[in-house]
Amino acid sequence: MKIRPQLIHCCYNNCIVFTGLYSDAAMCPFCEEKRWIEGTNKACKSFVHISLINRLQIQYQNPACSRVLVSYCQSLSQSWQELQGELRDVFDGELFRKFHVDELGLFKDPHDVALHMSLDGVQIMNM
Repeated sequence: MKIRPQLIHCCYNNCIVFTGLYSDAAMCPFCEEKRWIEGTNKACKSFVHISLINRLQIQYQNPACSRVLVSYCQSLSQSWQELQGELRDVFDGELFRKFHVDELGLFKDPHDVALHMSLDGVQIMNM
């Protein structure tokens, strides 16, 4: 499987992305910045998006990566009782064990995936 990056236009000031309701917009409805570089069909600002589904499919198609994804969390959880307060990973933490595993019942299947989202430099909303 190949990586399929997608170029997505966004407002120069990061107010919106030009998708969905704004897919045909020529300017940002909030700050009124133009979408296009004048006289061209090039966006003033864009970013590359690679879908999460595409990324996970690529990981699971590689036998070595797939084994790690399926066994990593399970291998840690098998030795929780032996840790005596030592933390090797987020999966060793008390919050993870008591809330995510015991209370919510998550991560009981070895195919469950934990995702972390880092938003460094991304503006979620403009108020």
